[in-house]
Amino acid sequence: MVAGVLEQCPICRARLDGSGPCRRCRAELGTVRRVAEESAALAAAGLYRLAAGDRAMAVRLLRRASTLRTTPDLAWIRSALSRST
Repeated sequence: MVAGVLEQCPICRARLDGSGPCRRCRAELGTVRRVAEESAALAAAGLYRLAAGDRAMAVRLLRRASTLRTTPDLAWIRSALSRST
């Protein structure tokens, strides 16, 4: 699992320890964690492609990442890329 991908329960906002259900509301978060991890992996791949000079692929990967889960950092990166055309 990618560290720090899902730090709070999306239902009750309790701090998560990274394994099992939420300790406060007992919500099963396995699927949510997998989606968050996939989004983080796509964002990392997008940043790698951007650093390698492949802007078009970076934008596609970052767009896919944000459709799964948008974070403030990811929104900022996408916004900066859209302004720098």
